[in-house]
Amino acid sequence: MNAFEYAMVLISIIVGLGITHILSNLGTAVHRLRHHGPAIRLESNYLAWIAFVFSWLVNFWWWEFKWSELAPDFGFGLFMFLVLYATSLFLFAVILVPARLSVVVDSWEYFLSIRYWFYGGLLVLTQLEQFGVA
Repeated sequence: MNAFEYAMVLISIIVGLGITHILSNLGTAVHRLRHHGPAIRLESNYLAWIAFVFSWLVNFWWWEFKWSELAPDFGFGLFMFLVLYATSLFLFAVILVPARLSVVVDSWEYFLSIRYWFYGGLLVLTQLEQFGVA
């Protein structure tokens, strides 16, 4: 196992935690939709944002897997950038999908309450992408 593969294990774990967070809390929402607990109202635009963030996490994981074939010059700076990007994606998922989805009654009201954090996180992630490409 070379240094790149070793480092990608940590980054894959961080991305996997974000995917797990989204899926486990959507499971809670499904149970509530089946009348196991208080009712929840899920808006389609909120679900679309969740699908977007989920696909972003999966695409980043796939990109990092495919990037190993390019054999980049891997150093500490690149490692720190990738850890920062993966951590930012994880935090973005946590902002969008609360850890206690059981306390959310209306997804639209919840989204409006976190919109400044959400759009701020979206701005940070897109700027990190631009920084990483340049």
